[in-house]
Amino acid sequence: MDIAELAHMAAYQRLMVHFLRFCFRLVRRFIADQCIQRASALAYASLLAIVPLVALGMSVFTSFHAFDAVAGKIRDMLLTNLLPTSHDVVQSYLGSVADKATALSVFGIIGLLITSTALLNTIEEAFNHVWRITRSRPLMAKFMAFWAILTLAPILIGASITITSYFAALPGVSESAAMLGDIPFVLPWIMSSLALATLYTVLPNTRVPFRYALVGGLVAGALFELTKFGFAFYVTNLANYEKLYGALGTLPVFLIWLYLAWVVVLVGSEIVFCLQHPEQSSRKNPAFADAGVRKFFSYLILLRAAQSLQHGDTLSISELALETDVPENILQEWLDQLCHRGLLHHLQDTGGERWAPAHDPENLTLADIHNALAEMPMRVPEEWADTAIGKTLAGLFFRIERERGAVLGEMTLRQLSRHEKDS
Repeated sequence: MDIAELAHMAAYQRLMVHFLRFCFRLVRRFIADQCIQRASALAYASLLAIVPLVALGMSVFTSFHAFDAVAGKIRDMLLTNLLPTSHDVVQSYLGSVADKATALSVFGIIGLLITSTALLNTIEEAFNHVWRITRSRPLMAKFMAFWAILTLAPILIGASITITSYFAALPGVSESAAMLGDIPFVLPWIMSSLALATLYTVLPNTRVPFRYALVGGLVAGALFELTKFGFAFYVTNLANYEKLYGALGTLPVFLIWLYLAWVVVLVGSEIVFCLQHPEQSSRKNPAFADAGVRKFFSYLILLRAAQSLQHGDTLSISELALETDVPENILQEWLDQLCHRGLLHHLQDTGGERWAPAHDPENLTLADIHNALAEMPMRVPEEWADTAIGKTLAGLFFRIERERGAVLGEMTLRQLSRHEKDS
């Protein structure tokens, strides 16, 4: 169903169609990205990292005497709002871990950091897969981002609760705060939503607008609370794990809950991606999956990067999206492939992500590019067939069938740029 057909529908029908298409795309991507399997890996990694994270968080808390009064309150609140059942057993165990956190040596803290970082790295890889990001962060940038999450998160949580407690005690505010606390769904939902929105913004190795991350966080937070209530009802009323596992009954319950929680988190990440990169109309969207079309745009990207370098600048993804009308997530995938093949360099500055040719355009021949992209025979898209670059490349690659190596070796990327200007 295309835009012309939707235009004849009533407003509520168009809204329903868009919603159903969005849900269908969400489910299709969730299955294609193997989110069920990734949730299993994340649950296992979380089980290994839960103790180091608690110990590290409590170590940070104990470093600030201002948070001594709220440390127990924070622990109780997180356990109550994040765990559907078995609060007492988990609280007793994690409480003993937190009490011993202050006795850790330097090497113990380093070990905790490595284990916690491994979990964050697994989460980043899962999110990058959702956003189709094939490159990883530079090691120093990854270290700084993970270090900020592991150290600043406990400080911000403590500061937030301390400030909230202060304002909640003011006259006129305490009544409203009490009303908010009496609604069992609201406070945990807000906490979960903000935490998830922050994850969706910070961890993917690409720019994610916070407005989309917030929407995904709100939906995932609501799903998280519904899942928590449903799982608690199932465990307490329908399944008695203590009869089957005895004293170990808490472990399978906790592991299953971690798995369900990560399924919800990955659903939220798919929602954020679909909001950030809406599905294109079939009339507007060319066959981006066609290998020949990808090869044409690969040459175009390299040409624009060479022209930017000639003017002392680098190439941005927004410039390419404006010229080509290709969604940024698809351009991102193509740019990553060109970097992987050694044709582009990825640069990071204060203005965002940029790209530059990996070789001197004066010496890089089309034969070199063709050899790097040899598995993709080029096909010029219809909308580019009458352009100067389209005609030039179409003519060149027609001759390739007869004089493949010799023809491409005659022209460098810089000469192709001059040829486009002269046409």
